[in-house]
Amino acid sequence: MSLTGKYLSPVVVSSINDYEDLDPYGYSDGKWLRNDKENQQARRISFNFDALRRRVVEISNAESISTFEKKDGGFNRVFIFTTNNGKMVVAKVPVCIAGPPKLTTRSEVATMKFLKKHSSVPLPAIYDWSDDRTNEIGSEYIIMEYVSGVSLHVKWLYMTVDQRIKCIKNIRQNLSSMNDISFPAYGSLYTTDDQVDPAITLTQDDQFCIGPHVATRYWDCNVGFSRYYHLVPPNRGPWSDLSAWSDGLIDAGISRVPPYDKSSGRRPRYFGTPSMHLRVLEEGRLLLRKMSQDLKIRANATPTLCHPDLHKRNIVVAPDDPTTVISFLDWQSAGIDPAFSLADVRPDFIVAPDHADNPSNNGVATQSHSQVYADALSVCIEFYFPNLARAQSLGPHILQPFRFAHRTWIDGVVALQHDLFEVARRWKDLGFEGICPFPLPDAEAIAAHDSNYKYFIAAQNLREQVVRYLNISPDGWVPSDAWDATKLLYQELYSQARQAILSAEDSDDEEPVKTEDDLRAIWPFDL
Repeated sequence: MSLTGKYLSPVVVSSINDYEDLDPYGYSDGKWLRNDKENQQARRISFNFDALRRRVVEISNAESISTFEKKDGGFNRVFIFTTNNGKMVVAKVPVCIAGPPKLTTRSEVATMKFLKKHSSVPLPAIYDWSDDRTNEIGSEYIIMEYVSGVSLHVKWLYMTVDQRIKCIKNIRQNLSSMNDISFPAYGSLYTTDDQVDPAITLTQDDQFCIGPHVATRYWDCNVGFSRYYHLVPPNRGPWSDLSAWSDGLIDAGISRVPPYDKSSGRRPRYFGTPSMHLRVLEEGRLLLRKMSQDLKIRANATPTLCHPDLHKRNIVVAPDDPTTVISFLDWQSAGIDPAFSLADVRPDFIVAPDHADNPSNNGVATQSHSQVYADALSVCIEFYFPNLARAQSLGPHILQPFRFAHRTWIDGVVALQHDLFEVARRWKDLGFEGICPFPLPDAEAIAAHDSNYKYFIAAQNLREQVVRYLNISPDGWVPSDAWDATKLLYQELYSQARQAILSAEDSDDEEPVKTEDDLRAIWPFDL
């Protein structure tokens, strides 16, 4: 999470003595409607704040800290220090769910060093870093340059359509140099000094290598989920070909499936038993391998380095000209993946404007402005990442199985199962040759699946409605200052949904949510 990202709000301290009244170690910026205790604990850090302060003073050639800000991130604790000689620096300390220890910090530093050397992407300078928790500070950390600018997220609302288009073009121009970099494998970047194992050294620069992928989907660092390696060993890369990369997704999915589901009585019926998950994942493995053989030729499967969270909050622009990009922040968890796997990832600035989202137009966006904006975005996507534009032409039926393969124990088995069915049904129409390795089941099994899938879609729609109604994050995060009001509204919302079901006289046979038990099973947050 960047220093301007979601979950961040500053706490400014006027004097260094004032930090005694501030908790540098705990999370204080919000709460969660689901697994709040676990989320809070996962973001608590034990480290020596005084030692961090001394290191900043030393790096800045200063005598003391004048002021600092604490900013809580979803995956980092960020401090912005101002020293007595006027220098400002940023210190970022990761929480335990940020990714694998040592590797996450090593890879973020290596990625930024690599891009500094091999691209024109503007990035903050790194002054100091450590991946050793036994250091004086007692934690991994990165101390870097403070970028003097404004988050694009702050400026965006007040920008005209023309300014937005110009800004997007500037973003594309700044990132285009990444398209020219070729990689021999999929994984994450490291320096050869990091001595990660296994590793594939880059041919164009033997100071860097590709090692294990640091994305959290491959590691045991997710709140509320454990990993089980009794059936498959950890498979985190690097992967030299597309089939091996797709196996990594399947193995990541298998490692989430427990030997025994202790919560089976509280699961919605579409979720599936452990044995069902394992069967569908192995069926998915065969299908993804076969698809990978074809996509390697037909689609753009080139190993591609992309920003892991390219949204407005991670883009710093000039205060007096928001169309000029100064820096891109937050390269934590950056990975090298096939271009087509990123085709359905759309930054939040690649959207058409709502009619009321621009105060500079008095809340009204004209039809012509919206169309001009949409047309410009289509052109920008083609240039922003040519690999991405080509991959988008594949369509959702090809892309979806790769998207959900590692998530069955989060979403339910029916989501991946449905995607496999859709590929099998359209195998020839999608351009694949030979026999589909995933045979469709009989009509009775398909009918049962379709019924469960309707229930799954109802659950997804319910989550979207609750999130939108409460104006909260999709994971249930609520800012601290809105917690009390949101909690009351949340309780009222459930009561209304419950009453609507209980008072329904004639339940539609097509309606999957018929009872309060059905509602509780798919309710997205804690009750």
